Amino acid sequence: MKVLLTTPYPLERDLGAAKVTLEFHDELERRGVFSRVMGPADLVRGPLLSGHSGRIRFQQALKAFLQSEAANYDVVEYDHGYLPFPRTDFPSTSLFVARSVLLTQHLNDLNLLNDLNLHISKSLRFAVSGFLKKPWKAYTLRALLRNADITVKEADIVNVPNWQDHRALVDRGVSLEKIVVLPYGMSTARMQLFEQMQDKLDPSPTIVFVGTFDFRKGAVHFNQLMKAIVERWPSAQLRLLGTRGLFGTPGQILEFFHPALRPNVEVIMKYDPTDLPRLLSGAWLGIFPSYYEGFPFGVLEMLSAGIPVIAFDAPGLSMVLEERFLVGPGDEKAAIQKMFHLLENPEILITERQWARNHARQFTWQKIAQQTIEIYDKAIHEKERSRVTAI
Repeated sequence: MKVLLTTPYPLERDLGAAKVTLEFHDELERRGVFSRVMGPADLVRGPLLSGHSGRIRFQQALKAFLQSEAANYDVVEYDHGYLPFPRTDFPSTSLFVARSVLLTQHLNDLNLLNDLNLHISKSLRFAVSGFLKKPWKAYTLRALLRNADITVKEADIVNVPNWQDHRALVDRGVSLEKIVVLPYGMSTARMQLFEQMQDKLDPSPTIVFVGTFDFRKGAVHFNQLMKAIVERWPSAQLRLLGTRGLFGTPGQILEFFHPALRPNVEVIMKYDPTDLPRLLSGAWLGIFPSYYEGFPFGVLEMLSAGIPVIAFDAPGLSMVLEERFLVGPGDEKAAIQKMFHLLENPEILITERQWARNHARQFTWQKIAQQTIEIYDKAIHEKERSRVTAI
């Protein structure tokens, strides 16, 4: 089997979207499958552009490349929003797979959009910015949804990482038969780094979060969550890991916290992935107040370190967390109650720490890549039988 993996995101392993592509590629190669990865710098001539113009350029470049080269591969993977063209424009012999890392179709959910807009508007500066850009944002959203809908409907297979994505696609008219649900995972070598961690807690509660710091991931909720913790445990710490993204400096992130809380908050913008087990060492509990995920790698990493995580019950989160760890999106009070339940009951915390480690072990690229290969191989043979029958 020859596989071509394309992504519209820079090929950097510490970025969630490209991370999926690169780690899947690594596992394919370990299994003897020929795999090639191409990012925007490989496909687009000239300087790369951001925003709507950048998306259009990437779409056109990807289309041209696949029209001439796709026939050389058994499987072609691409982002679910970047190939909005008729399937007949491309070689019929290859299996065309639209992969979702963060499903665009969820943005058709008015409740999700209203929740995001409500919390963004808590900051006057962002409320004014959002108002001024509203017409352009509406146009961009329509374009994103249109491109994603066409891309998935024209694909041979749509590969999504959670069951909420599956439901959203079915609601948008995508055939059940073409959707596969396959979570993501860790490499065996990376999992072993977490297995080697010492199971020793800091003297006072340390709360951790792994991910970019932005509104989608609940930036406006951390202050209230930590306020409640610090009132009970004055020396408690919040460690924010891998926050680089919307905000460029630790100071900008600390502005989200009351001045009295800032000494209790540590911001680490970027880290070497191999150093994450050390940075998570000693933590009691994880929080993940995100409104919208595909597959939350940050949660999986915390679980692998034996850290139970309290999170919003939003798209993607229930794929890795059981119901007892989830609260309604935006429900700070319920999240605080669940955090206190664990922090105040050491015997329960110990049990949940062991559960977290055991639960994380099922999410390995070794297992998931094998399942993916089997699904793709079956689809390739079905495509070939259909072609022969037609002849």
